[in-house]
Amino acid sequence: IGYWIGGRMADRHPQANFLYSYLCVLAFYIAALGIGYDRLALFANQSGMIVGSFLTSLVAFLPPMVILAMISPTVIRQLERDEGARGAVGGVYGLSTLGSMLGSLLTSLVFIPAYGAHNSLIIAGSLIGVTALIGMALARKPVGGALALAATASCVALFFFKTPSHPDIVEEVDSVYNTIAIRHWTHEGVEGYDMRLNNLRQCSRTISGLPEDDVKTEQSWQYVVQSASILANPKNILILGLSCGHSMEVYDLVFPSTKVVGVELDPEIVRLDKKYFGFDRFANLTPVVADARSFLRQTSEKFDVIEVDVFKEGDYIPFHVTTQEFFEEAASHLTEGGFVAIDVFTSPLVLEKYAGKNPFLDSISATVGRVLPYVYAIQFGETSNIILATRRKMEIEDVKHILLGFETTHPVLKKVLPKLAERIRVYESTTDQPHISTDDLSRIELLQGLSPRDD
Repeated sequence: IGYWIGGRMADRHPQANFLYSYLCVLAFYIAALGIGYDRLALFANQSGMIVGSFLTSLVAFLPPMVILAMISPTVIRQLERDEGARGAVGGVYGLSTLGSMLGSLLTSLVFIPAYGAHNSLIIAGSLIGVTALIGMALARKPVGGALALAATASCVALFFFKTPSHPDIVEEVDSVYNTIAIRHWTHEGVEGYDMRLNNLRQCSRTISGLPEDDVKTEQSWQYVVQSASILANPKNILILGLSCGHSMEVYDLVFPSTKVVGVELDPEIVRLDKKYFGFDRFANLTPVVADARSFLRQTSEKFDVIEVDVFKEGDYIPFHVTTQEFFEEAASHLTEGGFVAIDVFTSPLVLEKYAGKNPFLDSISATVGRVLPYVYAIQFGETSNIILATRRKMEIEDVKHILLGFETTHPVLKKVLPKLAERIRVYESTTDQPHISTDDLSRIELLQGLSPRDD
């Protein structure tokens, strides 16, 4: 599209200043993207993985790609007017290809890791605006120069005037993987912090004012059952998806002498955990910055519990931690009789689409069942489930007996354990032929992304 439009425009307006006009438009567009960056990210999250990703990609990339594609025909038209430069047309496409390669590599390997996605976008817009400004100055086009200066200033200004998306935001950073915001909150004498990833709340932690026997329990204490209660006395626990440490807090309270390794992909999350969520007080926690599968391939340790909690807020989970090969790698690091525990969230709209059936949960359960044949489930509301899988054969009554017989003096845990014993069941699929996810073929993203989220 860009080549065609650029060719038509070059035939009608072969002047060089039109080339710099395209760059001005592009710089203004990038400035607009910088202003609407947070809203665009929120729209992508709320519109579902497939629809949201497609539409936001169109908005973010289609206009810049069209504008950039318009440049080559304009440059070639300029070269055609110069008798001595006609042989350089092939070099234009070669330079264009080289620029595309360098742009992709430098963006992913240098700029985003060093400056974050938002600032990398602003840097690109500023450089494009400066190029347009220099071109307009050389072409002696004062009006065009003023527009180029305004476009450049619009991009540069975003470095200094970016405001937090919420008045209670105390820190906001762009990492390689997320836009992360920490929000301080107070409510009825209780205060704490929220961690928000890409404008959606990922977790919330109370820092003062909450009575010890407060029972908001089922969500904050559901992590107890992630096999720790069933095993009763684990010596080594692996958390894949540390986030802001709900489960770590529970493990520290119930099993204070247990060694815990917490793997988190985003180094900024680990830094913010220590700064706002008190991770330094967990002497038994070893945080590791790594991808879950990469860590499993590199470590030689064995664990009694491997907790898989890699959902982002809502129903998205990376497919590569739901495949049979992933669960085989996890199982190879389990002690005899150890458990893999998976926190699974399903969009209510997916349940509505399938009339109460849950092909997403069925797929994960059936896939892990190929590796660890004894699969149990505990449901919290309509959308949240904890899946527990092990090689150790245990009758459901034995599991309930262990939960009810677990000795604890904590008032909340005393109230929660009977509920867990009541809800735990041997998992039974709601669909006839659940999808088995593999590295080669996984439909898990289709199963979880069919509908927009209702966050």
